This record gives sequence, C-alpha cells and structure tokens, in this order.
Amino acid sequence: MTMAPPVTEMDTNEYEADDLAYLQEMIATAERADEPGDTHTHDTIVGNADEGLGVSAISELSSAGYVWMYDTQTGDPSRTNLNMLPEQLQKTREDGSRRFTTNDPGFRPVVGTIKCMLHADDPSRETYSAMGLPVCPKATILSKMSLLDHMRHKHPQENKMISQLTTDAKEARQTEREEATLVAMQKMAGFTPAPPPVAEPVAPIAAEVEYEYEYEDEAPVESVDEPKPVQIVAPCPICVYKAKSMSQGGATRKLNTHKRKKHG
Repeated sequence: MTMAPPVTEMDTNEYEADDLAYLQEMIATAERADEPGDTHTHDTIVGNADEGLGVSAISELSSAGYVWMYDTQTGDPSRTNLNMLPEQLQKTREDGSRRFTTNDPGFRPVVGTIKCMLHADDPSRETYSAMGLPVCPKATILSKMSLLDHMRHKHPQENKMISQLTTDAKEARQTEREEATLVAMQKMAGFTPAPPPVAEPVAPIAAEVEYEYEYEDEAPVESVDEPKPVQIVAPCPICVYKAKSMSQGGATRKLNTHKRKKHG
C-alpha cells in the first residue's frame, strides 16, 4: 500500500467543513503511542478541543511520531503514524459511520482463550516439531470455528499436514475397531481362526555335495573357440537322483527340494 504524504496546506483545502472539524477535534485529543526512544507516551498532541484548532495546525503534522486510534465498534486500539492520521480518520463503514477515533471508547474486543494448533503448549507439539512445523503464539482465538479459519488462512500448508495426520490416525483406529469386532463375533459363533502358516525350514546345503559338469553336445557350435554350454549336476548323497541346472544355485535348490520330499 502506498503511504500517504505528509499533510500540507493543499491537503487541508480539499477537506469538507465537517471533515475538517472532525479532524481538528480528533487531532487535538490524540495521544502518543509508544515507539523506540519516545518518553512521551500519553502526551496530548496539539492543544485541546476548547482552544480550537485551525487549518494551519493540521498542516504542521509532519513526521510527528505515532498516535493511538481506536475502532469505533470494537474499541480495538492500533498505532498509526501521525502523518497518516487524517486519512485513517476519514475512513467510514458501509453505513457511513466513522471507522476510527482518537477518543478511547472505554471498551475492548472480546478476547478468546483458544490457542492455535501450532502453539507451543499444544498437546501434539512434539509431533508437530518432528514434522518440522513452526510455532504460532496466537492464544486469543474466540471459538473452534475461528480456530479453523485461523488455520486455513494463516497456516494453509501446515493445516493440510495436520488434517492428513488426523485422517490417518482415524483410519488406523477404525481398522483396529473392525478387527476387534470381527474377532469378538467369531468367538461368539464358536469359530476359532486358523493359526498363521508356519514357513517350512529350508534344508541347509550339504557340505558333501560334489558338483558335476555336463556339456550340451546337441547345441550347434559356430566356432571352435566358442565354449560349449555347461550343465551343473548336483548328485544326491542318499540316492541316485541328480539335480541338474545351468547354474550352481539352481542345482542346489533342486537338490534341497528333492531331499525334503524324498528323504524328509
């Protein structure tokens, strides 16, 4: 937003009579706002309403620090640069009423006590920190609906991550409930679920296996330098069976399968 220039004599000539009178009154009662190095926290800026304030006084508002102004409906206080004060005081609502005043209305907005989900005191803070989510100090949210709005507008990406985390947790709990319900119904019906299958132990490779090698004479050989295909044979140490394969691992697996089936 472009900052308004300091108020000048030409600026004041553009104000309507009613606006000018309102500005005179508001500026006369304005109080300084805190700023670094300012020791005049509540000094009246220019005279008072009884003394009157002319156009020249408004023209002299240039780089004069900050003042307090208040929302006329909520009483919410805010600071504004004195150069911007005339422009702020002329803002109106849709019904035409003034939006700001320098006169403290004596009331303040209702302050909530609900904390942002990313607050340091949230019960899930440790989980959120592990996810790399930042900390939000907001702790004055009015309602749960306002909390949802706050998360959607102020923390959109973090809100999506938390929503997904919540969804995953709900689905996991739902699966656990369904499994527990199924087991309970089976017990009521007298059904005993079968135990999970036990994997058959793999017989160790016999150390005494001596591999043999057979050459495939049937395969055509284009060159005398080209080696003939070799078939590896693993004979059974118990019977006459021979496990054959083009690789040592294949022959070993076949031999182990044979020993389990034929010799236990």
